[in-house]
Amino acid sequence: MLYKTSFIAVVGKTSTKNILGAGTMQYMVSDDEFEKALKILSFLKEPHSEEEYKNFLHSKKISEDIFQRLIKHKMITSYEKFHKRR
Repeated sequence: MLYKTSFIAVVGKTSTKNILGAGTMQYMVSDDEFEKALKILSFLKEPHSEEEYKNFLHSKKISEDIFQRLIKHKMITSYEKFHKRR
């Protein structure tokens, strides 16, 4: 399976809040989680396999939990759902 940043993923930062979300599923995170989520979302602008994203998380010292929260909140999706192979 390939993973990719969702087309509806949105991030926002104010002087006091870090907001991640997709549509109405918004949530606030710490500065550390916000920066790590941005790295993941940037990496997944292009589709990557499970092995590739796990290697990326390991190399950047990012917890799998952050990746899973991004999936739960629909910020990362399966690329195959939207792309038919020819």
